[in-house]
Amino acid sequence: MAGNTEEAIARVQTEAAYTQGLQKHHKSTIVSLGERTFIYMFALAFIGLVIVWATTSSSYITNVLLAIVILIPLIWGLVRLKKIHKIKVKREFQVKEIQSKSSK
Repeated sequence: MAGNTEEAIARVQTEAAYTQGLQKHHKSTIVSLGERTFIYMFALAFIGLVIVWATTSSSYITNVLLAIVILIPLIWGLVRLKKIHKIKVKREFQVKEIQSKSSK
């Protein structure tokens, strides 16, 4: 009986390690793609700001575009934090689920 219990615990731990490894891989891939996309968006916005600043005489347009360029990273950062929080909550739920399965 003790052998079966140890075997079951080992099986659950292996499954949890495999699941956690996949989650870490997917999370790092998502974060990497998000950072790359963010850098490209910021670079394009900055280039657009420079072009508009060089071609316009209105300071109002320049100020609005500068505000947009500043707000984009802030909004993007908040969205990333929200996604990371969702992943964290989902992972905690999965851990609790695995623990409840192993206790049965």
